[in-house]
Amino acid sequence: MDRKEINQLLENIEEHVMQILETADLLDILCNAQCIDETGKYLYIITKYLKNECDKLEDDRIKLKTECLEY
Repeated sequence: MDRKEINQLLENIEEHVMQILETADLLDILCNAQCIDETGKYLYIITKYLKNECDKLEDDRIKLKTECLEY
């Protein structure tokens, strides 16, 4: 893996982290929004999305760690 690919992995990790943080902010808003009747449905969707982003982040982290160990 060359430097360009490593930089791309780092960018992917940063993007996933930002998406998780943005989603966590939305989750915080929904948890405090008592006027939403279907809050549970939205929380379930957001939780699934967060889990998916965390899985992507973990995959990129493992790839990056593997590459760093090879150097």
